[in-house]
Amino acid sequence: MNLLPARDSAEFSAGMLLGLALGAGIVLLAAPDRSSRGRIAGRVKPARRQVRRRARQVRRSGRRTLDDTSRFRGAISDLGREFVHAARTELVTAAASRLPGAAGRTDVGHSIAVLRSAPDRLRAIRERLNPRSDA
Repeated sequence: MNLLPARDSAEFSAGMLLGLALGAGIVLLAAPDRSSRGRIAGRVKPARRQVRRRARQVRRSGRRTLDDTSRFRGAISDLGREFVHAARTELVTAAASRLPGAAGRTDVGHSIAVLRSAPDRLRAIRERLNPRSDA
């Protein structure tokens, strides 16, 4: 039971194919072209990922370096503090044994007073050893 004659069916099929082709062409022509911004973003996307990955690696490495530097600074600071304390104690002990009037002041608490008075005491000792002829 053919409702359309053969000729009408061929024209109908040709019309459908023609309409389909025209519709597809119009859709392709009417579709907006990908903007230059979109094209550039598509090309840059892999590079952005790589830059982010490298930045993450640099941050981690920087944190490790900063932690190592902090530990090293702390160790150097402790070593310096120990050295200054030992040098101060030795200097005060030596000053107490050699300078007149400094005996009994070997504790570190009086070390600054002893060291400040040391130049005057040294001048007094030098003057006693080399008296000036004009006096």
